[in-house]
Amino acid sequence: MVGPAGAGKSAFAVHLAHQVRDDYPDGVLYANLRGTEQPADPSAVLAGFLRALGVPPASIPDDTDERSRLARSALADRRVLVVLDDASGATQVQALLPGTGSCGVLITARAEIPAVAGKRIALGMLAQPDALAMLAGLVGADRLAAETAAAQRDSRAVWIFAASRPDRRRPAGRPSTLDTATAGGRVG
Repeated sequence: MVGPAGAGKSAFAVHLAHQVRDDYPDGVLYANLRGTEQPADPSAVLAGFLRALGVPPASIPDDTDERSRLARSALADRRVLVVLDDASGATQVQALLPGTGSCGVLITARAEIPAVAGKRIALGMLAQPDALAMLAGLVGADRLAAETAAAQRDSRAVWIFAASRPDRRRPAGRPSTLDTATAGGRVG
C-alpha cells in the first residue's frame, strides 16, 4: 500500500490483516520499519521474527543474509502473514520477504517500491466531505454541527482519530492490537 502520510496505510493494513487472518493459521509477523524516521535495520527485524518463530537466540546468526535464509526456512512449511509497515524501500524489505507462496505479505510505504512484485493499492487522503461524514458517525451529527469550524479544520485527522478509538466503532485496529510477532516475541 502506497500513499501520503496520514492516508491511513497502517490502519488499513492492520484492518486487512485482521480480515485475512484465518487464511494464515500459523500467525502474523508485524514490523514497524520506521521508513520515514530512522529506518529499522532489517537484521534486527529478522532477529525478532526468528525469535517469534521459535528459533533460540543462541541459534540466530549474526549475518543478515544468514538470518534471512533461516527465516525463509522457518517459514517454508507455514502459512504466516508478514506485515511490513512504513518501509523505506526495496533494500530494507528484500531480506524480510518470505521465500514461499504459502505466506502473505502486506507492505506499507509512502513511495512506490517497484522492485517488489505484487498487487499495489494506492491510498489518498479522504476528501473533506467524506472525512466529515466519518467524523459525524464517530462523534454524532449534533456534536459535529456544534463544532463545525473545528471539524472542518481538523477533518484531515479523522482517520487517525478513528483508527485509534478503543471501542469497536473504529474502522480499523492499530498495530498494537493485532496479534503480532515483533522483537519481543510472538503474541496470539
